[in-house]
Amino acid sequence: MSDLREVAFEYEYEAMRTLGRRKSRHLRAMAASLRHIAGNRAGADPTALQLRPDISLDVPERWCRQHGYQAGFGTDGFTIRRDGEPARIARLGDTLRWDGRRIHIESRA
Repeated sequence: MSDLREVAFEYEYEAMRTLGRRKSRHLRAMAASLRHIAGNRAGADPTALQLRPDISLDVPERWCRQHGYQAGFGTDGFTIRRDGEPARIARLGDTLRWDGRRIHIESRA
């Protein structure tokens, strides 16, 4: 199991099977921590970010902010905007790409 999300799933599964409350809480906390690490790792690439349901909400916001954009989640999706540009909406599964000047949204296939 090389993927942190898979390891987190195994911790969650073990927590459901465990009878002890303390151990179950500990396993769930470890799973949450691993998911958080995986989400932060997803935002480590400065040129591209895929919007997936398993990444923390603050990861795309920080990624956009480092490129000079304001970002936030709404009912329609993830909205990004910068001074002088119209707001654009990206949805789950879309990829945000930085070309050195602007963020482009690549729709999911």
